[in-house]
Amino acid sequence: LQQMADQAKTSTLRNAATIAEAAGLSNNPVLVNGLAMPSMDLPSNTWHRVRMVYASIEQAMKLTMVGANGSGSCAMRLLAKDGIYLDTIPRDITTVHLFPGARVDLALSCSCAAYPCSIMVRSSATPH
Repeated sequence: LQQMADQAKTSTLRNAATIAEAAGLSNNPVLVNGLAMPSMDLPSNTWHRVRMVYASIEQAMKLTMVGANGSGSCAMRLLAKDGIYLDTIPRDITTVHLFPGARVDLALSCSCAAYPCSIMVRSSATPH
């Protein structure tokens, strides 16, 4: 990846690897909309539609939501896979399974027992 970044004359991949290593994470960076470890604020107890595309070449990934601060939690409901709605929607899920080229549509609602709170997306990539 570093060689690709150097050839493209961009520091995006270099910065992502540096941030991941500083956080004690794998140096196989995962970017979300071109950013390493982005964050966003969501209103509590409100459903949000999320569309994901997993643009990997040879790794599958599992995503889960975990409360990081203040006992936060999220409910996830699967709506569609690869742009095709499920026969019965929504389907309650606790983990999002992604493989190279996969797309998924989710409904996501998070809440906190005490404010402020944080919820993190935990990911684990495995060879596909």
